[in-house]
Amino acid sequence: MLVGQPPGTVNGHIRITEQGEMLSFKYGLHKIALRNLELVVAGVAQSSLPCDKLLDTELPVQAPDRWSQVMDQLSASAYTRYRRLIYDDPDFPRFFEQATPILELGWLNIGSRPARRAIGHSIEELRAIPWVFAWMQSRYVLPSWYGVGGALAEYVSEEPGRLEELRQMYRGWPFMRAFLDNLQMTLSKADMAGIINASGWPGAQGATSAKPARAGLMQIHPELDEAAQVAGVSWGRNFLKIMLPLLKPGLLAAWFWVMVHAYRELTIALMLARSKNRTAAVVIFDLWEEGSFLLLGAFAVLMFIGLTVLSAAAHSISRRFGVQEQPT
Repeated sequence: MLVGQPPGTVNGHIRITEQGEMLSFKYGLHKIALRNLELVVAGVAQSSLPCDKLLDTELPVQAPDRWSQVMDQLSASAYTRYRRLIYDDPDFPRFFEQATPILELGWLNIGSRPARRAIGHSIEELRAIPWVFAWMQSRYVLPSWYGVGGALAEYVSEEPGRLEELRQMYRGWPFMRAFLDNLQMTLSKADMAGIINASGWPGAQGATSAKPARAGLMQIHPELDEAAQVAGVSWGRNFLKIMLPLLKPGLLAAWFWVMVHAYRELTIALMLARSKNRTAAVVIFDLWEEGSFLLLGAFAVLMFIGLTVLSAAAHSISRRFGVQEQPT
């Protein structure tokens, strides 16, 4: 992102504010801290060089006027789409409260200021950090990507040849490259399957990980409890002998699904890393730094096999015990 700054804005120095929760991620381990500092120093140095001092293989910071006009057009289109959803859709605030833990975050005493500037439920009253944190916790990450895809698709469909123009912008403009690379990074963090399964803002369906558990709950009908009462069976025995066996396959499949997706959270692994506790993320980073690519490839194969086995087990349990959504 430093290389993509406008010409003449860096000039050999920069001031960066790091979020408190990012300090342990970026500087908690010695090697990762050195790598972050190296990237910042290299970015500042390259951004400060005049265009005539750059090598032929390096990209110039100055972009053609046409590219700036294209970016202005894309920005305006994405901005319109974003505001149309966030501020103009009357059902969006209710969806936001149901799809994210924003209400629970407001109860936590983890900041110097409350989550909202005033008592209410409007988006305008919400502060920036709870807004972003709530979307991250739900794995939607909506503020980072919504509107961009529609703007790009509309721009490409208007005239032939615009897709190639965007490709040229990505190859030749550091700002465009940094923008799209960051967008891809945030999309990789988003649970797109859960977003797609959310059918409309009011009464949205749960994320993919909740579907097996919800299917198990749908098998428990009030008639089961009534039949147990008629037969003189206590509530506890009814729960252990009837309800729990029906719930167990769905809950187990949901646990496997959540575990597979949580396994990719390398940031959590970095937080757990200590001198005597080398997590998978730290092992991968150390192998990469040491140039042990054969070992790194073998480790990646083992991780892939493990995740495949877990996914197959969850799928098998769901099929075997009939953990399926009931048609409505």
